[in-house]
Amino acid sequence: MNASEVEQKYHQAVADKKYTKALALATQYFDLFPPHAQRVVYFWRMEMACLIKDKVQALAVLREAVAAGHWFAQLDENPTFLILKESPEFQSLVGICTQRRLEEIANAPFVAQVLHLEDSPAPYPFVMALHGNSENIEIFAPHWHDALQHGWLVSLPQSPQTHGPDAYVWNDWDWVIPVLQDYNLRIRDEYTIDANKAVLAGFSMGAGLAIRLALENKLAVKGVLAVAPFLSSPEELRPLLAQASNRTLRFYLVASKEDEYCYAVANELSKLFTEYEIVHQLDIYEDVGHSFPYSFEQKVAEALRFIVNA
Repeated sequence: MNASEVEQKYHQAVADKKYTKALALATQYFDLFPPHAQRVVYFWRMEMACLIKDKVQALAVLREAVAAGHWFAQLDENPTFLILKESPEFQSLVGICTQRRLEEIANAPFVAQVLHLEDSPAPYPFVMALHGNSENIEIFAPHWHDALQHGWLVSLPQSPQTHGPDAYVWNDWDWVIPVLQDYNLRIRDEYTIDANKAVLAGFSMGAGLAIRLALENKLAVKGVLAVAPFLSSPEELRPLLAQASNRTLRFYLVASKEDEYCYAVANELSKLFTEYEIVHQLDIYEDVGHSFPYSFEQKVAEALRFIVNA
């Protein structure tokens, strides 16, 4: 197996609540992941060990990860790690992680691109698109050509969280949400945006984050275009979906049958949206795996129009 296959099998095992199997996968195949990806795998191993109540293994993995130079956000506030909370060593390691996180936030640059055609008239229909984990805005920007050609202003923020050379992730939402909110205000000050045609979009983890941003009303949008959406538990969205204010949001979901985990997430989201009478469309592709379908790139503007009901 390669790292991508291990990741798919891991997430499927977690979804099936087979935590011992998930831990075994993440442990056995740990060395398949490049050094810049190993922080995430360390977290998987700690989380699964906690879920099966193996305090000794969870603490040993955390100790190893911190010794390797990694850090994790707010473990002491994560209910999964409650079984470690009384351990003095756990509290000490959490303190090291907190200091490293603060240093990284203080030193992290923020990069973004804004794309629009010079002859497109204002006010602009607007989409803020969030790249997937381990991507960057340079490789993500070409997916939005169709939106540009139809007059949309495309905002492409790059996560400040590094994951390796030219690779960025959205793993620490408490960090990035205020960054995105500030950036959104700057864009709206600089450009004349049509508030009735504002959309959030994203791929994979970026799509999952976009869904939460919209449902939690962190950014004022009409809906979300989610390509291969990644969420650890769509069921946790129920309290947000039940809010009357969210019934007016519209969602366009894109997934591939060969992308097993995100295909299941997209289908579960579709069922939840149907249950809560939220307008949405589910667009399924046969065999593109965990990627942005090329054939969908040709209909991005159509999907955006569906979201703003234009």
